[in-house]
Amino acid sequence: MKKIFRELETLSKKLLEEYKIKESNVPQAKAQPSLPCFAPGAHSSSSIGAIQMHLKAIKDQSNRTLIEIITEHLDKLKDKPAQDEPEAGTSCKSAPTVLECKSFALAVLQQFSRCMAQVHDGLRSLGARCEAITISYEVHTVDEEF
Repeated sequence: MKKIFRELETLSKKLLEEYKIKESNVPQAKAQPSLPCFAPGAHSSSSIGAIQMHLKAIKDQSNRTLIEIITEHLDKLKDKPAQDEPEAGTSCKSAPTVLECKSFALAVLQQFSRCMAQVHDGLRSLGARCEAITISYEVHTVDEEF
């Protein structure tokens, strides 16, 4: 699971950077999409489904291959089997202008990238705490033997 999150963080950064280079003049979206972040484990499927829905909504504006890889990785993290997700309420198809569509895509990619960085940082700090507990336990156990 840790490897998947590391890969998702890397892919989300790459996707965002590619989009910023391709669409360098896109302003920030006026209305930010509400993209949830998630914690690994139970009940993550609905958040993951919402993220996938937003990514699918911008697939035509971004790197389709990377988005497909990301959605496949996200499927692996769901606590329930994949179901058909509803279409995004806001998407490029419903945006009145091309510029608004591009702004929406930029906002989704920025939020997703931030989310993956937060999740990865959380897992890293959790791993460090687990290591500290293990080391503390091992030191304590060795001391008791003497």
